[in-house]
Amino acid sequence: MSEGFFNRWSRIKQSGEVALPDVEPHAGEANSAESDVSLVQNTELTEQENVTDQAVAETESLTDEDMPDIDTIDSRSDMSAFFSTGVSTELKRQALRKYFHQPEFNFRDPLDEYNLDYSQPKKLVAVVGEKVRGWAEQQLEDAMQQARDSLVDANADTQASTTDELLEAVGADRPEKTTQEETK
Repeated sequence: MSEGFFNRWSRIKQSGEVALPDVEPHAGEANSAESDVSLVQNTELTEQENVTDQAVAETESLTDEDMPDIDTIDSRSDMSAFFSTGVSTELKRQALRKYFHQPEFNFRDPLDEYNLDYSQPKKLVAVVGEKVRGWAEQQLEDAMQQARDSLVDANADTQASTTDELLEAVGADRPEKTTQEETK
């Protein structure tokens, strides 16, 4: 059975068989290689400066007494000092609470669909239930009215046809309406 790509790669890597080909760079590639070396050196210097800055910050560990008053904190305040190792947890908590209670951080987007109050689902269900119940009652009333109307029409037709059949059986003509019936 053939050996899979990852198995072959793992075997070659472990045995150390991989050898890079010797290729001479072109003139343009030599300049880019030199710039790559200078970039790596600059990156190493920057990393060393960051390590030095961290070491200085750790030696100058700030305490609760070094922190600014909590009442002076606003949305533009630098909160990084409160994260020093010497600052108490309670002071950090109070500072962050004051910082994030600023109006700039308490804006709710009106287009955000999660801004609605879903904490009272029983009320929400009751409102929807009332709407559905009202709709169903209206549909029932409409259906009942249609049934009544069709029964009234059917009864009127049945009465008229029954009266005509009786008169025909008797052999009389249909009487004309009297003046009392006309006034009704």
